[in-house]
Amino acid sequence: MELRQLKYFKAVAEELHFGRAAQRLNISQPPLSMQIRNLEDELGFELFHRTNRKVELSDAGREFLDGARRVLAQAEQAVQQARQVARGLAGSLVIGFMGPAMDGPLPEAVKAFRDNYPRISLTFEEMSSAEQVAALKAGAIDLGVVRAFGRTPPGVASMPFWREEYVLAMATDHRLAGKDSARPDELADEELILFPRQMQPELYDAVIAAFHAQGVTPRVGQHARTKQNALALAAAGLGLAIVPKTTAQTRPGTIKAVELKADLPLVEISLAWKLGRQSAALQNLVAVLVDHSGRCQRVQQAAVQALEAAVAHDQA
Repeated sequence: MELRQLKYFKAVAEELHFGRAAQRLNISQPPLSMQIRNLEDELGFELFHRTNRKVELSDAGREFLDGARRVLAQAEQAVQQARQVARGLAGSLVIGFMGPAMDGPLPEAVKAFRDNYPRISLTFEEMSSAEQVAALKAGAIDLGVVRAFGRTPPGVASMPFWREEYVLAMATDHRLAGKDSARPDELADEELILFPRQMQPELYDAVIAAFHAQGVTPRVGQHARTKQNALALAAAGLGLAIVPKTTAQTRPGTIKAVELKADLPLVEISLAWKLGRQSAALQNLVAVLVDHSGRCQRVQQAAVQALEAAVAHDQA
């Protein structure tokens, strides 16, 4: 039994006339009659009572019509759903992310995507960059929001999403809180709040190397596994936390952010996916995230330029 036969049967059953049904289906009458007869032979019962004057549904045909309509409706629904998926308008995506990504434009970008693609289900899994790369290769996630430190692992494609600098976060009554910037050689007697080295060894080593480059051996007094804990310790006066700029801005009134004049790597967040596995839905998601990130970066740059202009005007 074919869907085409059900479609032909439904047309004849609704028209109760083979000629009109053939016109409706845009086919000639003989093939239509043959298909209906083949369907009846396959089913083992008559669907219609035919006379020279009229065509009527049999009792079995009337019952079969209800089922045929349901099958055709379900088939059409399946086609429409598949078409939506093929166009990236429906489906599901699993996204891996690391903590720093949530301090940037990712939450707002995801909201913009959900507003534009409400039929795509998003599932988020928090994991380290290394865990995300492994999950991408295994097909466990569709997109990773990672920190790749300038490297793209084999089998994975990536593109920049967000970047910003690290700052010194300190209590508002700290002796350096009145300054706009500080150098490592001004921090020789200060205790730093860093994350444990095993969490991000490359970044940890880069921070230590930046201090060594200016002849300073940093004093690490506290370790914090999350940025918010680092800020809490800094606000309590237990040291200076080195955190992304947007993180420091999450606690106005209790934390002052001061530029650190040192050669530190930028916070560079990238979008990553498995090579050869970029579905239409994933393409749409990446496009929205990148577009939103670019607009956020431009807003940030404009705000900084406006602030610099205001300062220059005041000093003139």
